[in-house]
Amino acid sequence: MAYLSSYRSNVITLAEFSPRPAPMQRIGRARRVLAPLLRPFETLAAKSKQRRVRARLIAAQQARQRRKLARLSPHELTEIGLSRYEVETALR
Repeated sequence: MAYLSSYRSNVITLAEFSPRPAPMQRIGRARRVLAPLLRPFETLAAKSKQRRVRARLIAAQQARQRRKLARLSPHELTEIGLSRYEVETALR
């Protein structure tokens, strides 16, 4: 119980307050309530992250291939059917 005073009169009244939950309990409750609403966004974020990682891996692999092609001699390039111009265009 806690004592409250009224602004209009000096009468002190008694009131009961329910204890407030701890901040972590409130966060836990909010997560439980909002989880079904947030789940689609979390899956979208995870898929987006997977796409970014996959794109980085593909870009790294393509960069390695371009560097290897750049190291080949003109004779080796003609053997595989490429010209120096095509390799330089691929390096851009």
